[in-house]
Amino acid sequence: MNSSSNTIQIIPKPISITAGEGELDLNSITAITLKHNSKSEEFVAQLFQNFLEPVRWIDLSRLEETESGQIIIDLDPEHAMPHEGYNLSIGENQSIILKAASSSGLFYGFQTFRQICDPKLDVGERPKILTIPNCNIVDSPRFSYRGMHLDVSRHFFDVEFVKTYIDMIALHKMNVFHWHLTDDNG
Repeated sequence: MNSSSNTIQIIPKPISITAGEGELDLNSITAITLKHNSKSEEFVAQLFQNFLEPVRWIDLSRLEETESGQIIIDLDPEHAMPHEGYNLSIGENQSIILKAASSSGLFYGFQTFRQICDPKLDVGERPKILTIPNCNIVDSPRFSYRGMHLDVSRHFFDVEFVKTYIDMIALHKMNVFHWHLTDDNG
């Protein structure tokens, strides 16, 4: 990781972050292109649409990859990536390109994108800063089991807290939610 990429803070730290020149204005994104029209690509496209809705609604379309201002989602098992790995490229041709060999890789690539953006987008607000740094991020998990535990048998948590908790563990690319629902000490 070079020194200019130190400004991009992602948890957990990706395998590789290469900072590019300049920034991408999220207002310039006008379309989402699904490379293979798979259900997993469509699911992640909906995540992008809902997340970026405070900035603008982005339609699904079938643009040529050379056209600028789009999010390209590419799920291809032939990509040479570890399981759950992804490559997120921001800024090339004023676009965002997310590639993965598995649906979970696409999902975790989107979670990385969330962390790069202004946190106000996470709560549905339009941020003042609508730019993100141009960069290329390559990542895959170091451990196959990554999880958090929530004990609701001994401590009460309301439904909204549990939903937020699950969203936060997803944001940090954990793949197991251990939900302790009952307890019998006898």
